[in-house]
Amino acid sequence: MICIFLYFDIRTSVIGIILCIISGNASLSALIIPVIQKSNDEKIAVTAVSVMNFSFFMMVGILGSLTGFLLHSFTPERINGVLVYGKDAYLTLFGVFLVLSVYEIYRAMKMSNEY
Repeated sequence: MICIFLYFDIRTSVIGIILCIISGNASLSALIIPVIQKSNDEKIAVTAVSVMNFSFFMMVGILGSLTGFLLHSFTPERINGVLVYGKDAYLTLFGVFLVLSVYEIYRAMKMSNEY
């Protein structure tokens, strides 16, 4: 939806709401950890939680760097001493995140629920 809003230059507070929903989903660790502990052997669960936390921190680092690289490839406009990137920069950024999300959904659908 953010890509659609940016492409058609729709200015709305819904974008902020969507970003808050994404932030809320990022805090699902409190729900995922009990599921990991319930569905795995006790010895494996500790390692699984550690790998999950490591993966979260690594993705923040990787995607944060990717965000900076993508935004840096566009020329920002200086407004009142603040650098503001244009619609194309954010459309590219959220487009890349959309592709990554679609790939993640595809991979998740191929997973088996069998133990």
